Amino acid sequence: MINNVALRCGGAALAAGLIVGLGFAPSVQAAPATADRSAPRLVHWTGTYFTAWIPTRKWQVVESANSLDVSSPTGLATASFAYATNGFAPYSLTAVRDTLLSPSGGLSAVRSKASGRVSATGGGGQSQTTNFVAVRTRDHKVVRGVLTVQVFNTEPFGPYAVAGYERAAPKKQWTKWAKTIKQIQDRIVFYGRD
Repeated sequence: MINNVALRCGGAALAAGLIVGLGFAPSVQAAPATADRSAPRLVHWTGTYFTAWIPTRKWQVVESANSLDVSSPTGLATASFAYATNGFAPYSLTAVRDTLLSPSGGLSAVRSKASGRVSATGGGGQSQTTNFVAVRTRDHKVVRGVLTVQVFNTEPFGPYAVAGYERAAPKKQWTKWAKTIKQIQDRIVFYGRD
């Protein structure tokens, strides 16, 4: 169980029952300068299973073997990734989305604003993105968010896998946080496990 209240709703809830652990002591280094002068200077965070680029060292990162949660210093804005492999049966995009946009995913009173088209991903998977407004259960704040679900169903006997990418921030502050948490999420890299 994660003992960091600010991150309790991230990948742990996103994974909806996956193994979730405490964060490890990260190594942090300054990000190299980029050619894009409009992009903020980012800090490189490296854990045991993941690496990510975050705005400052004050941002909170919690990692497990199956998930990574990045939270603003106040815990208001979050970017999360979680995955599960070796499912017993094929997954459907709708079932996974409905699970993640529920109390077991850390959200209640969910209103889906729009779901995009289903698209193909590498590895024979399918992906779909949904914009939503919900009440985040850990702090009871109304949040706006974006959830991308990917399913990988190799027929006829598997393997079956699922991944979820979620960004969320208080609805009234969405414009302030949207670009930053998308940048973070786009720069999460999974190393893998031994």
